[in-house]
Amino acid sequence: MDIELVRTTIHVADIIPAELGQSARVVGDDGVIYGCWPNKLGGLRVGESYDADVHEKQKNGVIYRDIKTLRHIGPSLAPRPLSAAVTPPKPPESGGADYDAPQPARRDNDNGMAYYRRKPTDPQDAERMFCTKILGDLIMSHQIKGDDVDALTRAVNQLREVWRDTFGRNA
Repeated sequence: MDIELVRTTIHVADIIPAELGQSARVVGDDGVIYGCWPNKLGGLRVGESYDADVHEKQKNGVIYRDIKTLRHIGPSLAPRPLSAAVTPPKPPESGGADYDAPQPARRDNDNGMAYYRRKPTDPQDAERMFCTKILGDLIMSHQIKGDDVDALTRAVNQLREVWRDTFGRNA
């Protein structure tokens, strides 16, 4: 069981909170899972990139990666879809197969036994969802400052105009 210090860049795709007595988990956009103690999670944000010193150790055929130091680089330039499951592997005695999370019980809701019933989205809600998603992306990518009221107002009005011209009453 050799411990190796590796310097890597982590593009954070998900942060899984710590369970009692365990470290939290940080999932990179490449699907690699890193252990991280809760006191280091304060500065981590999904969608951001970090230089990290990571201790890698192999035990019973499983590679464990623990984050030791972090340095923020900036936002991830090209978000990639998560390529691997974010659930941890099963313990070695189970053969190491991926963990199958339990599915919620399906109920008959006159929708062909589907779990959720799809309802049409109200047009006002759709416009709000469109504007808040893009506005959030603009703030996360530092193209707009979250405390600049004038820039936010202009951006919201422009996004609402784009919505009206493409999906709304002018379409």
